[in-house]
Amino acid sequence: MRTPAARTLADYGVIVRRSWWLVAGTAAAALAAGVAYTELSPEVYESTASVLVLPTASDTAVQGARTAGQVNLDTEAQLVKSTEVADAAADALGAGPADDLVSHVSVTVPPNTAVLEISFQAGSPEAAQEGSVAFSEAYLAHRLAGATASLDRETAAANVELETVNGEIAAAEDRLDDMDPGDGGRSGLESDLEDLQSRAAELETEIAGLQAQTEAVAPGRVINAASLPQAPISPNAMFNLAAALGAGLPLGLMLAWARHRLARKVSYPADLVDRCELDVVASVPPAVKFQRREVFGAYSPGGRVFAQLRNIVASQLTHDQRVIVVAGIAPGPAASVVAANLATAMARAGDRVTAVAANPSTTVGLPELFGTDPVPGLADAWSGRIDLTEAVQAAPR
Repeated sequence: MRTPAARTLADYGVIVRRSWWLVAGTAAAALAAGVAYTELSPEVYESTASVLVLPTASDTAVQGARTAGQVNLDTEAQLVKSTEVADAAADALGAGPADDLVSHVSVTVPPNTAVLEISFQAGSPEAAQEGSVAFSEAYLAHRLAGATASLDRETAAANVELETVNGEIAAAEDRLDDMDPGDGGRSGLESDLEDLQSRAAELETEIAGLQAQTEAVAPGRVINAASLPQAPISPNAMFNLAAALGAGLPLGLMLAWARHRLARKVSYPADLVDRCELDVVASVPPAVKFQRREVFGAYSPGGRVFAQLRNIVASQLTHDQRVIVVAGIAPGPAASVVAANLATAMARAGDRVTAVAANPSTTVGLPELFGTDPVPGLADAWSGRIDLTEAVQAAPR
């Protein structure tokens, strides 16, 4: 007996070569699954619009904007997918619920930029482009509304005050028209009218300034319009096939290794070293087919193998070692076939050989292989009914 050496890469190669059909079949099945998945998956198109975000006065109130000139793009990216923006985009598209549209939108921020890349995925190129445009415009409109809200409130308040002042001016003018030039209090009323007219002029100037500020607000602009996608982003046939092969090949290798480790029979001579820690002195080539009742001819491939085995066994025997035990490891005629052929090879070499069937096979035994009578046998000699010499028969072949 010997201790097997550590397994090398060549040993694993032998395992793979023996189970190549299993590895190839598993990889082919995985590739077929990848092809089927690719064919059955719906096509998905994606269109992207790039929006440059410009700072506004309202950005000073946003968490993370340290100065009026900074914009928190992480907050803006979340704003693109907000309910208000999604509702506006859904109205523009005439689509279904806004929640369904949000699931098709993704927003990324390129490093060291003030740009939002708004992508929309859909089942057709046109729908993808329209969705990206709708969300980009809805986001800019929402941001513009937020940036001009305070200015609109101030403008509305100034307009209300201007209307009040104009009403007071009209009332004062009516009173002056009803008064004579020499009436008392006329000079005071004229002074009040001048003050009201001065206040009205100030309000008009203020309103004009607020309107100019409102028109000057620029929350951002689209710098790269959404284009019509030319090819779907999913399914990706090359990626799916590569992933399938990447999963199928290791699985096939693992199955080949499991088949090798869990095998309940020895199929190759080299396995005896791994499984039984025994050296193989001879093996019958796979091309040699055993016949159940055959003793190999002297010059046949099987006969030459057993002649080689005879030489090896004879070289190991000493003067006192004259008994060779041929033991089968499993039920069946294997032990009888090997014993008969080894005994025949030794007899052909000039040795005096007696073959004893100590555990007769229920299928093919030594009598069938040698062409002798099965009785009397070893049991008759042990029981004393006959002499040992009477149980020994000369084999005709």
